[in-house]
Amino acid sequence: MDARQLKERVRNTGLRFTKIRESLLELLLESGAPLSAPALLGLLHAKGITVNKTTIYRELDALGQRQIIRQVQLGGRAAQYEIIASDHHHHLVCLECKKVEDVDMLKDLDQEEKKITASTQFTVTSHSLEFYGICKGCKTTI
Repeated sequence: MDARQLKERVRNTGLRFTKIRESLLELLLESGAPLSAPALLGLLHAKGITVNKTTIYRELDALGQRQIIRQVQLGGRAAQYEIIASDHHHHLVCLECKKVEDVDMLKDLDQEEKKITASTQFTVTSHSLEFYGICKGCKTTI
């Protein structure tokens, strides 16, 4: 997804495309990994954009309610946020440097979700899957 497509998605939800919203989404798009609200606040301040913590959380909530971004919990860390792309993906989390990478699964988990529903009558509405370990960069320094 590029910035133009993202801007169109936001407009289609009825939200105005404000400078703060645009900057938040640019940061999430550029990062390629989920970011926490405090990290986003620091990056905005580094860009010279003055905004308070309450505004950040309000914006993240508004974007989340409209399915533009989602909150992810990775290994007990503070909530982090990422753009909801058209592709479903999971995460690789380095236990050393805390880097988070997206990983696509070759085999979709839809069949597993259907099996769970059939055998337990539990309706799966979403799932999250993270792999924890040591990234290539940290392996070379250990």
